[in-house]
Amino acid sequence: MKPLTIVIFFLFFTHIGSSQENVSKGFSEHQSVINSLAIYGSSDCHYCQDTKAYLQEKNIPFKFYDIYENQKNMQEMLLKLKKSGMSLNNIRLPVVVRSDKLLMNSTDFESFLNELTKE
Repeated sequence: MKPLTIVIFFLFFTHIGSSQENVSKGFSEHQSVINSLAIYGSSDCHYCQDTKAYLQEKNIPFKFYDIYENQKNMQEMLLKLKKSGMSLNNIRLPVVVRSDKLLMNSTDFESFLNELTKE
């Protein structure tokens, strides 16, 4: 997980200042997802794929944002984590936004999935 942390910090510190305006615009794009879930992850991450499959099985709408294919998605995720007070030192994918609450994959993946379906 160290390479992910290094990449995240590099992207965060080199681009966050110049792109805060763009990230703020991204928040309004995601307002349509307010009643569903926004998932920040990677198409190569098996936890991300399992989370998507679980939500599809439960017929829960979500929008997936690949943080490696689109740098804006990475910046947006980091800004949301920072604003929520969550540590950027040990980010575990996927990061899920449900309304205004951020959820991050924990050591117990089943508990994480169950948390996604709570009202």
